[in-house]
Amino acid sequence: DTKEFIVHSLAEKRLQARVGDYYECVSETQFVFDTENSTVVNSNNNYNKSHNDKWNIIMSLQSVRSQAFADVNVPEFTGANVVCAGDISHDMSLSIAIGLSLCSLVICVLFGLAINQLRQKDEVFKPVDTTGDDQKS
Repeated sequence: DTKEFIVHSLAEKRLQARVGDYYECVSETQFVFDTENSTVVNSNNNYNKSHNDKWNIIMSLQSVRSQAFADVNVPEFTGANVVCAGDISHDMSLSIAIGLSLCSLVICVLFGLAINQLRQKDEVFKPVDTTGDDQKS
């Protein structure tokens, strides 16, 4: 007794790469296949029953590299790699370092402008100070 089993996946565009490029994902990626697009997924089970005795299948992949229309004579993957969202680093240390560098540069410029302004004021009031010293003596 063979039944046709048609599945749908909401993640059908996850493994996309242009022709000539390849898809690569080291982190774990889960694909949920269900017979309807209205299934609630319980991630603790590898499969679970949905509404009306229909089944869900959760496929977990890790360390995946795939290339459509690959040249079978070339043993390695060719083209640019398309990296999955789980492999993109969210380390903010570079952004923080650039931000701190810009802040310190702005502070140095403001400090230099303040010192320059004080020197100019000192030169303006210098003749007034010398005339006042002569009268006291």
